[in-house]
Order: sequence, then C-alpha cells, then structure tokens
Amino acid sequence: MRLSLLILLLVLPLFSMGQRSHIGVLGGAIASNFTSAPFFPQSEPILGTTVGFYYNRPVSAGLSLESGFSLAQKGARHDPGLFFYSPVPSSSRLSLSYLSLPVLARVRLSDQVSIHGGGYLATLIHSYYFSTLKTTGETQESTNWDIIEQNSAYARHDFGLQVGARCVFSEHLVVNASYDHGIGRPFSRVFNDGPRNRSVSMSVGYQW
Repeated sequence: MRLSLLILLLVLPLFSMGQRSHIGVLGGAIASNFTSAPFFPQSEPILGTTVGFYYNRPVSAGLSLESGFSLAQKGARHDPGLFFYSPVPSSSRLSLSYLSLPVLARVRLSDQVSIHGGGYLATLIHSYYFSTLKTTGETQESTNWDIIEQNSAYARHDFGLQVGARCVFSEHLVVNASYDHGIGRPFSRVFNDGPRNRSVSMSVGYQW
C-alpha cells in the first residue's frame, strides 16, 4: 500500500502539466551483474531482455520529466566458482525479473538527442536459479513467482539511480541507452548481505 502511494505521488505531477507530451514503447537487451557479498566468488554479467513504455512531459524548451514502467530480466552467473560453503566447483545462473518504475529528468541537447538522469523503484516479479556441479554433472533448478529462499540476499524491492541517452529519428523512431546502479546494499540490515546491482540496457522503440 505504501509503495503504491509513493508511485502515485511520483507519477501524478507528470499529468498535471499543460505542454505537449510523448508516449513511447521500448524493447531491447540488458546486461546485468549482481555481485554478492565478498565471500562469494566474483560474478559475471548475464544477458536478458527488457520491454516497457514511457510518458514524457516537457516543462520547458530543453527540459522534460519522464516516467513509465519496464520489465527487465536481471541477474548474474558464476562459471565456475568455489563457493565459500563447499570445495566443489560449480556453475550457476540466477535470473530475476523486475518490474521497474523510473522517474527521470530529461535534458534536450538537440532536436534528436537528449540525456537523462534520475532514480527508479522496482519490485521482483519472478526468479529463476539453475546450478550444475562440475564434478558430477548434478543439477539444481528452482523457479518461483517471488524470491528464491536460498538467494534471499536478493531483495524483493530494488531502488537505485539511472542515467542514459536517447536519440529520436524522424520524430518517432527511438534508440535508448541506460545505465542503472542499485543503491539498496548500503541500507542492508545485515553486514555484507545483498548484491551490488548494476545493469546496462540498449533498446529501440516508437513514440507518439
């Protein structure tokens, strides 16, 4: 309930301004890496997909506010690694699907190019975990419409900062690039618990 009210307060100002707005849809690829606590092996990025839409409202000739929703597959992989609790080499892949709400300020550099910065809130929709023991080939697979128990360090709710750029061709075709940096880890209640969350996305779309 509190999260819903916060989202409403963040988005409502976009609809209260009187200038021309744009609505767009985006889809593309995202590379992400959740680096766990220091006693885990170094994680490597995984590739996923991202889709979403945005609503952009100008506040002046060179500045606009933007929000929307996006669904992105984030996560990490370890291949191979020596986990702190076992000497057995294993590889694993963790996929976390987050529904994200960005709230951004966009600065127009030219008729076609703009840059943006702001923050985002996200909630976990689906999680998937797969691991293989290198010595025996034994596999473990878990999927859930929530957080996975053994990966509870990965939060149900995520928040962080976002920066990026956009190029518009022929007024409607859009190429968008963004970098997200999660900042939830410093607020963890457990020392060294939780991931460092970083992702880069590249998407194309259409705006009206």
